[in-house]
Parts: sequence; structure tokens; C-alpha cells
Amino acid sequence: MYMSTRQKSPIVQSERPYKNKDGYESPYKLSPILSPGGSFYYLYSMAKTHFYLKEPKKKESLILLHIFLHGRRFRISTRENILTKYWNKKQEESKKHRDYPDYLSINASLYQWKLAANKSIAFWEQKGEVPTSIQIKSSVEEFRYDFENSNAQENTKIKDLLEKFIRQLESDSNIKDVSIGSYKQLLNNFELSGFPLKNLELNDLTLDVLTKFTSFLQKDIGYAFSNAQKHQRRLIRFLNWCRDNEISFSRAYESKSWRVQRSKPKRKHIALEAEEVRMIKEANLSGSEDIIRDIFIIGVYTGQRISDYKNITSDSVVMNSGKKYLEIYQKKTKTKISFPLPETVEQLIEKYDGQLPSFSEAYINRKIKDIGRKAGLEREVLVHEESSVKSSTRRVKVYKLITTHTARRTFATLAAAKGIPPYDIMHYTGHKDLKTFSNYIKHTSTAREKIDLGI
Repeated sequence: MYMSTRQKSPIVQSERPYKNKDGYESPYKLSPILSPGGSFYYLYSMAKTHFYLKEPKKKESLILLHIFLHGRRFRISTRENILTKYWNKKQEESKKHRDYPDYLSINASLYQWKLAANKSIAFWEQKGEVPTSIQIKSSVEEFRYDFENSNAQENTKIKDLLEKFIRQLESDSNIKDVSIGSYKQLLNNFELSGFPLKNLELNDLTLDVLTKFTSFLQKDIGYAFSNAQKHQRRLIRFLNWCRDNEISFSRAYESKSWRVQRSKPKRKHIALEAEEVRMIKEANLSGSEDIIRDIFIIGVYTGQRISDYKNITSDSVVMNSGKKYLEIYQKKTKTKISFPLPETVEQLIEKYDGQLPSFSEAYINRKIKDIGRKAGLEREVLVHEESSVKSSTRRVKVYKLITTHTARRTFATLAAAKGIPPYDIMHYTGHKDLKTFSNYIKHTSTAREKIDLGI
């Protein structure tokens, strides 16, 4: 604690950098303190609050509230315990993790402690006194007790609070009428959803209630994802307003588990038919599309992953007993495989003087769909889409589903259709598990017949 006895006007305040004994520099406010002799002391004051774990290296720890005031540190127990692996040191609160539902009550309690601490700091700064440890702890406890009791007596009915919030918006000339109308619609939708707002209080907004409400918007009213998400954001804004007005209630709305569900297609893995591969090979392409087509064809003939087949070079070709073999060190499995060099792959390696041009996987994924469209791949496949509120099935043209991994699946599917034993195919692909490999076999209309892989 640093004190100056220079006579200054108690009205004058300034900021100076202050270094403590450890050399830590902080901005401390110069506050006038009246001495018993009638003169003013100027006490450097930095009021801050932080939460720390008492025993961060243990499995479970008590959370402590630290108050920094007038150069002194006061420690207060929050009486809240937490599993240390769920403590967010940067945010000074519990991590919002679905496997740790206690985070809701813990964070709500810490929020109340912080409010009480800030009120206590303001109280002592206004008095112009430096409190003792017992005094600051008592004042924080009193403010927290008053805070809880005032909330118990305060009206926390959602309908009344939301109407008050809307009236506040209406008094702001900067808020457009359409925005105010959207909150009135939110009020109406809550009443329609089966949760009558007349008696519903803020603490009734559990995670289950919030999820049912957004589900109601999509399933019963028929709101699209974007519209339901807008209603969710409006509700969050209203609840943040309640929090900023120091109303104590469940903070379930902050849970990451409360999300408007977007309908997403299940990942559809496909394999091309032999004729479709021929159509891609014969398509009239130029520039980067011609190169990417060749890279994809190499993947079809080798059955490798994109990380391996796009890096095949002339150095990958080795001689064994007078025959050419392709020797590949698979990046994912860290294993080396070797198999006879397909003639088409040899021709393509020679086309690029032993070194394929380099493209990112994302770029190849984007361009291969355009290549499939230009090649005339119009076959349609069923894609099933589902969310928590609805499911549907639609037809999608096959070229829209082609990715770099389609080449590997196509190789496995066409080889199996030709009658090659699974374990022989697995030697090429590098699979160790038959169950995993079986997922690569996609039954197409022609793959049910024994066909010649020569395409």
C-alpha cells in the first residue's frame, strides 16, 4: 500500500502507474482519505474482483472470491465447490459442458457473489475508508443476503417482465416498430406454446422448457431454422436484460445445449459406377479441371486416401522381379503397401513428368463436383435428412455428392463387384478390419454384377 501525505484538494484525482514489491505495474486511482488530524491522505486504490480455485491441483476445489481494494487483497469463500477439470480459468467460471450440469447453478451463484462484491466496493469507496478483512467480508455477505431477499420479493413473472421490457423498447426512439413487434410476437408464441406466461416465472425457464419452446416454433408453427433462431436471440436478449437488472434466476439459457436444430443431411457416402468413371475420363476438360480429373482417376485406380494418391510421383514406382510396382507409405496408418502399377496410373504419372500438380483437398472437393456435372453424371440417389423435430428424404444428383474419398470407395466397390476377395482388396486399401472395410462397399445398379475393372 502506497500513501502520499502531500496536501492536495480532495476533489483532485489522478491516475499513476504503481509498482508493488514484485514489480507488477497497475493503474491505481488516487483516492482522498480523511485522516484523524483533518488532512487528506491520497491512497492508491484499484478495485478488482477475481475468482480462484483454492486447490487447483486437486480433483475438486473450493472457489474463492478475491477482492483487491486500496492495495489490499481480501479472500472470501463462495461456499461453491467444483471439479477442477471443469474450471475455466480465463473466464473465471465453470465450463459450460453437457457432462457437468452443475455449471448452471455454480455460475449463477458466482454472478451473485460478483454483484455483492461490486456493491461492497462501491460502499467502502463512497465512505472513503479502508475496510478491515472482517468488515469487507461482512458487507459482501450482507449485500448478497439483501440481493437474494430482494429477488425473492421481486416480481419475476415472465409475462410482466417481458411487457416491461417491451415498454422500455417503445420509449426508445431508436428502436424500430418492426423490432418491437417481433418481441410482442415472442410474447404471443410463448402463450401459444403450452407454457402459459401468466404464472410462468424466470426460474421456470429450465433447459427442458427452452428446448420444448424452440421445438414448438419449428414443429408446430413451422418456422424455418433462421426464423426460429431469431426468436431464440430475442429471448436471450430479454433474459440478458433481466440479468443486467440484477434479477436472480436460472441461467439455463446460457447452456450450449440449447440450440435451434438445423436440418442436416446425413452424410451420404457414394461410389461411382464403372460407366460414370468412364464418363469422367472422357469429359472434355481443360486447365485445372483436367488436372484434378487425372488426380481423381489415380485415386480410383489405386484405392488410396487423398493424402496418399495426390502425392504419388515417379519415385513411388519401384521394380520388383522385372515388374513395376507402386509403393506407398500411407500417412494415416503409417504403413507401407505395395501393389502392381496400373497402366492408367503409369500414363498419368508420365503425363506430368513424374510429379502431379498440387491442389488443396478443399479445392479438389469443390472442383470435382463441377467435373461430375460437366461429365453428365445425372444419376439420382436418396438422401435422408433429419433433425430433432422432423425428417425427410429427397433425391440428389450423384455429382453433388462426389468428394475426394469417393475415388477410394469406388475402387473398393468395383473390385468387390468383380469378385476379388475382400482381403485382397484390403491389401490395396490398407484396411486392417473387415468390418470397417465393408462400409466402403456401396451397392450400385451395376456393382451387383461381376464386371471388369478395366475402365
